[in-house]
Amino acid sequence: MNVRDVVEEAVNRTDLRLRGFFKKEAHFIHFESGRSQTIENAVTIQSKSTVSSPFPLVAMFTEGLVYKHDECFNYYSIPKIAIAVRTLRNATENVKVKEVFGKILYPIRDELVRQLERLNFGYSMEYECYDFSGYTEKSGAVSLNQVCDAVILKNVKLKVKIKCHE
Repeated sequence: MNVRDVVEEAVNRTDLRLRGFFKKEAHFIHFESGRSQTIENAVTIQSKSTVSSPFPLVAMFTEGLVYKHDECFNYYSIPKIAIAVRTLRNATENVKVKEVFGKILYPIRDELVRQLERLNFGYSMEYECYDFSGYTEKSGAVSLNQVCDAVILKNVKLKVKIKCHE
């Protein structure tokens, strides 16, 4: 199982577990992985779609990804996983903290971490967590960083059991 499969499985489990909480009947959390530009391009294209929004989004960035293995385990060091939603324009930071982070991003983060830990072999998974309030009024091209609020998991360390050759 490669790292993309592991994180995608955790996202799918998170989506399934949170459907009732978010009052959704079908899949609603989107997953992307790849280099930063690849993810931004995919989100830009999907944002222009009238069918579905790319948010909420869990994105695994692969720049700097480290993979090691032995006969029983795969070890992954993921530099960044972002959990993002479209920002509330003109919202104060207090409103964002309560409405966006408290009611959307933190519940997704907490369940995603639980699901990653279930796939992690061993004790607790290692990671750092940061909030990112990204909307800014800038002229010119709009980037993903400008239209999203996100919780960032950095330096995620996973240990996944594979079939041992005994």
